[in-house]
Amino acid sequence: MSAEFSNLTTFENASCMASYLRGVGLNEIMLFGSVARSGLGNDLDIAIPVEQVCYDRYIALRKRTIERRDGQFMTAHVESSLVLDALGIVATTRRTHLGNLGYPKLLGPVDALLLPNNWQEVEAMVRIQCDYDCHDPQFMANVARDALAL
Repeated sequence: MSAEFSNLTTFENASCMASYLRGVGLNEIMLFGSVARSGLGNDLDIAIPVEQVCYDRYIALRKRTIERRDGQFMTAHVESSLVLDALGIVATTRRTHLGNLGYPKLLGPVDALLLPNNWQEVEAMVRIQCDYDCHDPQFMANVARDALAL
């Protein structure tokens, strides 16, 4: 494998991540983004459908964090830490996040988001688009188009 491709994330990495997440009690994991479309990418984009109360808790945590950061873009590390908090997964250290919580770093970075269980309904997709303050008006349509169950 050439050096330029050695840092790419694959569908196999996504399967490993899904196995890890099932091991911490998550049953439904969706892959979207470049790895879902082509089998290769710079990171794993995963969505985890959850009960509405968990989704609402996550969005509230996310909004408070953005306010504390004066609206600055959140890193994948901060975002995935919020995912763990909302899911009630206890981090063993402040540095624990989806990218290193028992998951081999060599498998690549992970961008995770929580979605309500009804995320594929048009009304829910509009709300999610607003909740995440997406600059891409097609973000949720693209997630729905690409989503693969892992």
